[in-house]
Amino acid sequence: MFIGCVVKLVNLQLVNGEELRKVSEDKLYMSMSIKAPRGDIVDRYGKKLATSKIGYSLQIEDTAESKAEFAETIHNLLKLVEKELEIPDKLPLETVEPYNFTISEKEAVEWKKEYGIDEALTGEETLNKIGEIYKVGKYCTQAEKRRICGMIFDMKLRGFSIYNPYTMAEDVSANVVAIVKENSALLGGVKIVESSVRVYPHDTLAAHMRGSVGVIYQEEY
Repeated sequence: MFIGCVVKLVNLQLVNGEELRKVSEDKLYMSMSIKAPRGDIVDRYGKKLATSKIGYSLQIEDTAESKAEFAETIHNLLKLVEKELEIPDKLPLETVEPYNFTISEKEAVEWKKEYGIDEALTGEETLNKIGEIYKVGKYCTQAEKRRICGMIFDMKLRGFSIYNPYTMAEDVSANVVAIVKENSALLGGVKIVESSVRVYPHDTLAAHMRGSVGVIYQEEY
């Protein structure tokens, strides 16, 4: 009995100690970015050219899910909201068969090198390889696999991690809010959060003065 306890302690503290410590920290700590409302921009008569309102954003947090479980969560989410939202996708492959590259042949070779993919693979073979890396299961069609891989790739480009949640969409409709909340059991880590949304009452009027803010990807930091 005593020897068994000693072996267990050695395993917990020395063999798997670092990994278990990281799992524990990931459960205890989380960083959340809360956007502060931006100030109003007005003309000389006080008429608002740009203002802010409270809206809802669809956000995904990194959890302790395995890669396979996470891919299934994204699959569930896309099935529920793809008709309601424009799905973020930076994967340089066409969205329909035969999934050719959307970049030049030279750029495709460099892209494959960067992500450790065999240069000889075709577009569809590349998609299948990425599906293996992301652990996308056999439960989905090739078209669904393409959408799942496209979104996960976009998440990784934006530096998605336990400390950096991923905002899939801002100012979502009440219907999207209801869909996500009603299906929360299938959507681990997917949340609806309040956010400050920029509003332009006069559309493009004075656009050159107002400026705009968009998504920043890792390579742009």
